[in-house]
Amino acid sequence: ESRNSPLTLEEARALRSLSDRISSLISVSAALARARERELSAQTRADVLEAECERLSHAIGAQTARHRWPAERLARGVRTTAFSPGARLALEGLERMSRVDAPLALLTPPGVDAEGFAAHAHLCSPRADGPLVTVDATEREARDLEVWRDKARSPLVAADGGSLLILGASALPREIQEYLWHFLAARPQVASPAQVLPAGLIFGLPSPPDVLQQAGRLHEGRARLLGERQLQLPKLADRAEDLRALVLEGLSRFGVGTSGEPLGIEPAALATLTEHEFPGNELELFGLIARTAATARGTRLTLADLL
Repeated sequence: ESRNSPLTLEEARALRSLSDRISSLISVSAALARARERELSAQTRADVLEAECERLSHAIGAQTARHRWPAERLARGVRTTAFSPGARLALEGLERMSRVDAPLALLTPPGVDAEGFAAHAHLCSPRADGPLVTVDATEREARDLEVWRDKARSPLVAADGGSLLILGASALPREIQEYLWHFLAARPQVASPAQVLPAGLIFGLPSPPDVLQQAGRLHEGRARLLGERQLQLPKLADRAEDLRALVLEGLSRFGVGTSGEPLGIEPAALATLTEHEFPGNELELFGLIARTAATARGTRLTLADLL
């Protein structure tokens, strides 16, 4: 039945109370719905960010592996053939000196594998996960100051976060040596954990820094900085215990690369090699091995092949 009489005061108050409760329930339901919507949106964003984090972690890991692999390949040639006291002391000295974030000078006799020793130093340094970049100071591009200043082509930019090896660094023009000195002087002494380290510099030098500075071939600031940061690399004549391993490694690589099988060497031929002075050091040794192996007819080098 329809009601014709007006609401009493008590009924109006009851309706008002009921309306307030319904309104509260609707408000709570709406708030819960909005919260749920925000939760789902946040979860979606979190899933996207987690996937992006995994992708970036994988990319960083792959980049680190790409950087370490070439350096480990270069260092392996030195590490696996270092049996002599001279070579062992050089590797240990590089390990010790590389822990300090400062430039390093490798005093390199002609023909010595400076890259292998530099790679070992790089892998022992705080920059081991970064790239190892090598520049030859006798090349035309390395002698152009504009290349060093160019943000796209500069070796310092290419080696950012890693190490830059400059072979024959005393051959660089004066203005480039001054540019490198200013780069070293401007480097921050303390880096943030999140900051990419600037390139660490390794200089290959034919003589001690003070001798080169007196001859006008090395910037005085760099010579002073490298005064206590230099290490003499051993000549092949000082690595008699390493010669057999070096010869076998060279023959193995040459043989596998040409015929698919490693080459051997007869004891008489190996004894003759150990008695040679090799003033050209490893460069001369491997050149001799390559020429002899290219003309040998058997699977083992003989004394006749060598002579």
